Amino acid sequence: MIKGQGKFIHVLTPMHVGGNYEFSVVDQPIQREGHTGFPKIEASSFKGSVRHHLERQNKNVEELFGSTEQAGKLTFTDAHILFFPIRSAKGLYALITCPSILARYTKGEPIKLVGEAATYSNDLIIEGKLLLDEYVYGRIGDNINFKKIIESIEKKMGSAICLKQHALLLSDDDFAYFVKHHTEVITRVAIDSTTGTVNEGLFDEEYVPAEAIFYTTIYGEDKDIANLELDVLQIGGNMTIGKGFVKIYNEEAQDEKHSK
Repeated sequence: MIKGQGKFIHVLTPMHVGGNYEFSVVDQPIQREGHTGFPKIEASSFKGSVRHHLERQNKNVEELFGSTEQAGKLTFTDAHILFFPIRSAKGLYALITCPSILARYTKGEPIKLVGEAATYSNDLIIEGKLLLDEYVYGRIGDNINFKKIIESIEKKMGSAICLKQHALLLSDDDFAYFVKHHTEVITRVAIDSTTGTVNEGLFDEEYVPAEAIFYTTIYGEDKDIANLELDVLQIGGNMTIGKGFVKIYNEEAQDEKHSK
């Protein structure tokens, strides 16, 4: 029986999965949804990274991923953003999300945000205010539905990511602004490998910052999905300079699993 298994993708080092160059001022932008501008990981990019990861372990991947003669047994879907890190004056950083993101994830109705923001705990609040990068939020609400979702996600991923301490609910518009303007942009130079000199001059490269969390679903037989044995792998470009390391979590209670 074909089933879907949810996966969380926790970004450990800045990740560059190349996107559409036509609509960006950055030379090499990341992949984004066309209708929202939210960061994403195309299914083909994630599938290719998983396949490469298994091939490096000398595993036979044709049966799972397909070949010119046959279709693969697994179906991959796009990975959507769930939490995006923003610098915070307290707690180092906040993991922001928004009602539209959570409604898509839970397949439910959007949470009603009262005030400018809502947190799970007071770990991000200084004298009743939030300071995110250069922005100040003064009207901080309390939302029980948001807290329930955070508790559910942390139970599935395990408490090591400290989601309760960093989770922050913003409006859809504020979230869209931050994910558009607060990615990492690094200026690099291309070097000719034979001469050791500059080849094409300077270029800008955009990265999803470390600590971002995506979610996706892989469809197939349970035994075939289990054969992936995903833990830590790399997604995207610049793998030889340590970019794109991610940790994969199954959508199940991690703490309960580890306690058995």
